[in-house]
Amino acid sequence: MASPSSLLSEEQFQCSICLDVFTDPVSIPCGHNFCKACIKGYWDSTGLFQCPLCKQIFHIRPEPDVNRTLRGVAELFKGLIVRDREDFATEPGEVFCSETDHKAHNSIPLEEECDQRKAQLGKTEAQVKQMIQERLQKVKEIKHSAEFICVIEQKQEASEKCAEGIIKELEQEITELKRISSELGQLTHTKDHLQLLQSSPSWCLPVKSKNWSEINVQSHLHMGYMKRAVSQLGDKLTSEVTRFHNEMENELKKLCEAEMNILQYAVDVTLDPDTAYPELILSVDGKQVRCGDQSQNLSNNPKRFTYIYSVLGKEGFSSGKYYYEVQVKGKTEWDLGVATESINRQGWLPLSIEDGVWTLGLSTNNYYEANDPKVQLSLKKKPQKVGVFVDYEEGQVSIYDVDATARSHICSFTGHKFTEKLYPYFHCGYPDGERNIAPLVISPVSQMTGPVPH
Repeated sequence: MASPSSLLSEEQFQCSICLDVFTDPVSIPCGHNFCKACIKGYWDSTGLFQCPLCKQIFHIRPEPDVNRTLRGVAELFKGLIVRDREDFATEPGEVFCSETDHKAHNSIPLEEECDQRKAQLGKTEAQVKQMIQERLQKVKEIKHSAEFICVIEQKQEASEKCAEGIIKELEQEITELKRISSELGQLTHTKDHLQLLQSSPSWCLPVKSKNWSEINVQSHLHMGYMKRAVSQLGDKLTSEVTRFHNEMENELKKLCEAEMNILQYAVDVTLDPDTAYPELILSVDGKQVRCGDQSQNLSNNPKRFTYIYSVLGKEGFSSGKYYYEVQVKGKTEWDLGVATESINRQGWLPLSIEDGVWTLGLSTNNYYEANDPKVQLSLKKKPQKVGVFVDYEEGQVSIYDVDATARSHICSFTGHKFTEKLYPYFHCGYPDGERNIAPLVISPVSQMTGPVPH
């Protein structure tokens, strides 16, 4: 019979960090959702306040908002998963027992049981849809209140500016009236009778001034105006609620399409000696490379790097996804990632995406640098092993810090359109005496390592 997952897929409710159904889901400013503990741990471990999915960087650590809608749906789905995973298997036949302990139970036709289960699932789906509609209505109410408050604040600000203008005008009139009062006082006490008689006709006229008795700043906030302003928000609110609903559907689709576990894309990478810089020493099995102390007498191969301490993997990839891990323990300089087949190998190669290289590296200045464009990264601990994941069709290259218990995301290059083969790229760095003679070691991908956060 159809399982709950055929109607509501488990992937739709998975956190892209722990790859499990959401627990206490929260939203961050860019709109993506994660388990509260997962996004907190991600930010604590990387020291970079960045969205693991879209890579938007926040200069101040955001305070994630609880996503009550998603939490309710996720909790309901967890209950479905528990029920769905019970063992209801039967031999091919015509009857089915609806209980797991079958002794002395009555059997019913399999088709009838399927119809009953479908009806139950239909009710559950209707409940989920009802929950979504209720929460959309709540969102609509909250947005309506927020927009109303915003309008009031805007009108209050306009009234304050109006009041400032009125005060300025009143102060100007007060200054003018004080001047007139002073002149009148002088005429009142003058002993020059001729001057008094000559000036008095003009002062006997009423003083021209504005009538302020009808001026009231609060009149700009009368209820009629506010009602009209709120009425105009109706169409805008409808549009916002529709947009929110569409974003929610798109987010669920993204969760459904996210990779379950990159371990399934692990590939066996071997170094290509025909591409190795002459001073590099490769192991017999092609799994290790280190800096030598002198140039070797090697064949003049156009595939070989002649200027930098680099080597490529033997196998290139022009589709699909692949993942491999490299030990960097003991090294003071290295760069790892992927490179296009057409990169310059006969001269200086800037490690940049414009030149066909996507890498993360450790420099001799003891800082980590990604080249998209070049940006220094602050890592809490020094990686001893690095994982490289490539999704060719999505144009994505991701780098991970791999330890005994987990793979922690360091950085990702996204949005690129690959048009040629990509090869694993290894740069040993310069020997620097004996400080950087430790090898880069291609390591088997361990199934014991924890899940990968995306």
